[in-house]
Amino acid sequence: MFFWKQFPQGPCVPNCSCEFMQQSAFILQPYAFWSSLAYVLGSIFLYLQIKNRTFDFKLWTALNILLAFASLFTHASFTKLALAMDFAGIVAVISFFSMMSLTVKLKRSNFSSSLIFFGYYLFLCLAFYSMSKWARIGLCVVIFWLSVGDMVRTMGWGFLKARMFIYSVLVIWISFGFFLLDELRVLCDPHGPIQGHTVWHFGTAFGIYLYGKWRFQTARLG
Repeated sequence: MFFWKQFPQGPCVPNCSCEFMQQSAFILQPYAFWSSLAYVLGSIFLYLQIKNRTFDFKLWTALNILLAFASLFTHASFTKLALAMDFAGIVAVISFFSMMSLTVKLKRSNFSSSLIFFGYYLFLCLAFYSMSKWARIGLCVVIFWLSVGDMVRTMGWGFLKARMFIYSVLVIWISFGFFLLDELRVLCDPHGPIQGHTVWHFGTAFGIYLYGKWRFQTARLG
């Protein structure tokens, strides 16, 4: 019996991406499921390397772990809730530093800041719950560029000289290219161990690791 069928399913089921969906199994897409653990590994490596573990760094790490859980939940179930949590996690990570600067301006305590992020995440989940797939993807891209614009506003153009930042963005956008190929079924092998979506997971996990290392170590020391 398909366990997850008792919950509201994403509209794309059973053909959500290239990987074959094993509808009789508890984990519908095993390759994409297990590759989601790359976000956990990236978070652990970064946590071990950053010595000054401030509140914002710990919150960043928690959001990345939440993103990993949402991705695992998504590729196990493809329920509407899981998909909403997955995209909400992506946006929360993308817009983290903009939201963090807002809480600093509001002079919120660490506890209040945590509540603001929790409320922000719930709002994103509600917003993404009924959106179509391409609307979700488009909104994520828009928020990415808005976040870059906010970096220009707060940091000037100097960050474009930072190699680690450039590498992180290149890795993420190359990975996004594999994500799109997977969604469009280009070079698609539904039963193969290497999928465009698994490359997306490994690539974005590495890109987030590089970006986090730059923001919390290199840029902060600079």
